[in-house]
Amino acid sequence: MTLENQIRLLILACLLFLSTVLHAQENLRIEPPHWWTAMPSNELTLVLCEKGIASWTPTVREKSLRLKEVLPCDHPDYLWLTLTWDAVFKASTITIQLDREGQIREIPYTFKSRDRHFRPGGLQSSDALYVIHPDRFANGDPANDRAIPSRIKRKDPEARHGGDIPGVLQHLDHIKSLGASAVLLYSIEEARGTQPAFPENSITNHFAVDPRYGDAAGYRQLVQRLHEMKMKVVKDMVYSHVGPEHHLIRNLPFPGWLSPEQQQKLASGGSQLAWQIADPLLRDYLTQMTLWWMEEFQVDALRLDHYALTDRTFADHLIHLVEGAYPGVNIFADIPEDDPQTLSRSTCTHQEGRSGDPALKHVVNYPLYKAINDLFSRARSPGGSDPFQAVLQADEYYLDPGRHINFLDDRRTTRWFGRQEKDLERYKAGLAILSTVRGIPAIYYGTEILMKQTRTPGKVSEDFPGGWQRDRRNKFTDRGRKKKEKEAFRTLQRYLTWRSGNLAVTRGTLVSYPPQDAVLTYFRRYGESLVMVVINGDQGNREFTLDPYRDTTRGYATARDILTGETYSLDQLWMLAGLESRVLELER
Repeated sequence: MTLENQIRLLILACLLFLSTVLHAQENLRIEPPHWWTAMPSNELTLVLCEKGIASWTPTVREKSLRLKEVLPCDHPDYLWLTLTWDAVFKASTITIQLDREGQIREIPYTFKSRDRHFRPGGLQSSDALYVIHPDRFANGDPANDRAIPSRIKRKDPEARHGGDIPGVLQHLDHIKSLGASAVLLYSIEEARGTQPAFPENSITNHFAVDPRYGDAAGYRQLVQRLHEMKMKVVKDMVYSHVGPEHHLIRNLPFPGWLSPEQQQKLASGGSQLAWQIADPLLRDYLTQMTLWWMEEFQVDALRLDHYALTDRTFADHLIHLVEGAYPGVNIFADIPEDDPQTLSRSTCTHQEGRSGDPALKHVVNYPLYKAINDLFSRARSPGGSDPFQAVLQADEYYLDPGRHINFLDDRRTTRWFGRQEKDLERYKAGLAILSTVRGIPAIYYGTEILMKQTRTPGKVSEDFPGGWQRDRRNKFTDRGRKKKEKEAFRTLQRYLTWRSGNLAVTRGTLVSYPPQDAVLTYFRRYGESLVMVVINGDQGNREFTLDPYRDTTRGYATARDILTGETYSLDQLWMLAGLESRVLELER
């Protein structure tokens, strides 16, 4: 063989080897995908997943970083590595070397510099949260609809409809104009497989945006644009559930991560599985995942989904860690509990954080949701609105009720307007309460245009008209809305924009009174600023005297309706129309 042919064969062999290595690198999954220096801990647990990777021996040769431990795992497709580093370790790309019988592979892993200027905005009592089911809001990029093979059929309420992150980005002006100051998208993580849009917690990759919603660059652009608009971002976090196509489920590294019941559910084709979060390695994985989303995208607050199904010790550790790493972050949990006292037991109730107290400070206010929902019920007791007043007076159970999340509807309930028999006055009364009680109002997308479905989650989370190219109506614009929808939008818009600058509502004390016949009355006070809320809970007209409230209204002469601008004398008898609600600023 000539020297020239030998050289050609050598080059061919090198190219073949390089191709094999690159192919292996493509199939290798590393989680977290990258990390940062100056994080809360100088240790990181890396998961390397690839067929047969456990047969390789890892080493790391870096000056200030070491491979502390290779954690035991019986599954042949995983390597669990603990890295540790010194304080002088700087952002760089390190090399993890894998050796198997003299065959060497070099795996690059990147540490970035942490952004020390990032400070989460959190959620304050002056904020208003706009909540979006991204699949149903707007389809800004039809090209990504089939990025994962799935059933896209808008007429089917249980199928995917094609909404995405670009669609949200295109309609931020609508959200801003409504008066919202923060945005929450329900889970956007990758969810492969054949499962429909509901349930939504079948995550298959905790470190990736679902391609049908877009990609990491698109989500980063959304966050940056919201911050430029002086708005905040809330990330929906799912810890309790996972999808059957997740690589940690398809190739379960530790049998104890799923209970026998869940393993049986997996074998029978279940679309949503529950972790066993008591496992320390799984806790580390989910904790690092949370920090990764915080640092990678710089979100302002976290919503913890299915908190009641999450291990309490894990949740406490997670909350303390995230709050310590990101001062100012707001973390709230969704706990469907109607009793205020019972709900408060899931939260921290002492400023000094006594031993044994939960770390959670803020919750979604289900007791208030139930009380508002029952306000106009025909089965109301003779006391009228006593249960509602009891919820208003339950603030004493909580450390910081001003940052709880209040709502009228969401993806798991029916629509507020539909529940109120499509009565616009009842609808407006609900908005009046939502905008004036203590806490942060959360608006589920479409509430502002009178979405009214009361059947099944798929129907409740319907498409926003105008979010798809061939929609006949565009209700993102005033021109595309019907008369009642315009009134609803302007009512909510007025309430949200007004409340953000009213200290009595956002920072004041709450004074409630027993109902006068069927008329509900309460006040918000901050210094000289005094707001009065009056709601007639009956269909018939009511005469209303202010005599029972003189201890609160003393020194004030008139009340101005913030919706209509109409002024009422506090010395005269008022006539309230059936189901009428008034939010009033009192003036001397």
